[in-house]
Amino acid sequence: MTFLGIGPGAGICLQRGDHAGRLLVPVYFSNEDASQFSAAVIYSDDDGLTWRRSGSTNDDRAVEGVRIDPRTFQNPAATMSESTVVELSDGLVVMFSRSQRPHVQRAISCDGGQTWGEVTEEVEVPEIFCQPSATTSGEYVYFANASRMLPYRGCGTLYRTSAADLARDAGRAAKWQKLIVNPRHHGYQSIVALENGIGMLWERETAGVWFSRVPYGLFGE
Repeated sequence: MTFLGIGPGAGICLQRGDHAGRLLVPVYFSNEDASQFSAAVIYSDDDGLTWRRSGSTNDDRAVEGVRIDPRTFQNPAATMSESTVVELSDGLVVMFSRSQRPHVQRAISCDGGQTWGEVTEEVEVPEIFCQPSATTSGEYVYFANASRMLPYRGCGTLYRTSAADLARDAGRAAKWQKLIVNPRHHGYQSIVALENGIGMLWERETAGVWFSRVPYGLFGE
């Protein structure tokens, strides 16, 4: 690789199963000529003293009928870059990634983030070439991203899906509720589950960094 980016956003500490206590931080790295990217995590089993890189979402992945190598591939359809990870109640780790595709990409790990399974698309979540963020609260997974070009990235949207459905239908696109948080210019964000809602730190194009709290009740509870 000629580049490796950490995050952006936040890592997680696994709470369940054989890998409880493992720290995961999303990363993305380039191929040899820095033209395309693959997503992965770095992980630590000793409270951050030492770190390893996981396998990538593009390891031996079939894209448009061709098996690719993260070192050499050139097809933009395979690029996965800025990513975010969550842990489900059954110990599965889900990665959502920025891509060059029309929709956000998803991959699932069954071994605490060391390797990643088949990449699928969240067909209800458009990709606007923007860093995403995700977190969990109770029975739900929350995901945030820009959702429309204005012509710049904009229309910040918070999505919610059932964590149980996401785990059960690991190879299928999830059903998402969506809530517009900011209808205008909206860029990178990082979200966290708070007691009464989702906290969102987000970037307004050319107008600084903002923080918003989105009550859970706005989803209709």
